[in-house]
Amino acid sequence: MFPVINKNKKRLNILRWYYTILLLGCILLFFCSKNIQNKSYLTLAKYFLDQRGKEIKLKMYPEGSRFAIYNGFLAGVSISGDRFFYPNPLACNTEFAFNQGSLQRKLWFGVACCPGNVTRFLPSVPGYQYAQKENNLYVNLFIAGKMNTEILGNHVEIAQKTNYPWDGNIKITVKPEQISQFIINIRIPNWAQNRPVPGDLYRYLDITSSEIILKVNDVKVPLIIRNGFAQIDRFWDKGDKIKLELPMTVKKVVSNKKVKENAVKIAFEKGPLVFCAEEADNGKGLFDILVDKTLSISEQFSPNLLNGIQTIKIQNKNQTGKPITLIPYYAWNHRGIGEMVVWLNN
Repeated sequence: MFPVINKNKKRLNILRWYYTILLLGCILLFFCSKNIQNKSYLTLAKYFLDQRGKEIKLKMYPEGSRFAIYNGFLAGVSISGDRFFYPNPLACNTEFAFNQGSLQRKLWFGVACCPGNVTRFLPSVPGYQYAQKENNLYVNLFIAGKMNTEILGNHVEIAQKTNYPWDGNIKITVKPEQISQFIINIRIPNWAQNRPVPGDLYRYLDITSSEIILKVNDVKVPLIIRNGFAQIDRFWDKGDKIKLELPMTVKKVVSNKKVKENAVKIAFEKGPLVFCAEEADNGKGLFDILVDKTLSISEQFSPNLLNGIQTIKIQNKNQTGKPITLIPYYAWNHRGIGEMVVWLNN
């Protein structure tokens, strides 16, 4: 199918339309309304099409993929890896059994497309981390590990160290077998550029002035961003080190006014992660909480909570008289049945 599409402009245009519709649908499904069923397999379908589209030179929107990897997909499978959501709601009132008759993740489903997609997606993640074409090497995902490839006949090893998504510090060591010139392209996420997604569907209330810092061998280099990637074109020697510092602060997200469901609501992100409030931390009544967007926010890493997660505290008072606690959306529903909400009343 795809080789034919490459040669057939009409079919290529049709695929572009399919991709655009699927992209908008997946972003809306994930980050729009509590009434929409954001199915896990739809989230992954968008990611698979995004990757295939890159191979056939379509204009892609990779920023939408972060909703799949760090939010929609991760929420669809338990931390233990053996229980699943079919849909991934952005709110739970404990009355509607959204997960095919259950309020918790299930072992299996009659039509098990979501678990099947999870099992094929997990082993494929390393293949999405890097890409290489001619004299260009692309760093798509920030994941610690090593990769070996050949660039114009020269063997090159790339070693990456990072604690992403908990902080925005990425260290990359380049080890070419021989000194050679090639281009390393490092993905710069939209959230680090004060844009949650391409377009105006969502925006941040607080625009930060923090600088994205890129260094080679501890020397700051110009940040040249093309098609979403910072490009470094130079001769590389064994042991050269790249340091990327992405400013990772808590961001307040609001929707376009045309999204009526979210007209007076606010959500919170940090880096690629979307956060939510859960009854286990805040008690009942999450749908009645009013968040003052001007109040201070604090954050901390909790190593003993849910295998280690970042938590956010908002100084508004919840129903227990304490600050509102937010956890990453993917980690919800691991501490029993309870209310959950992503979009809080503003």
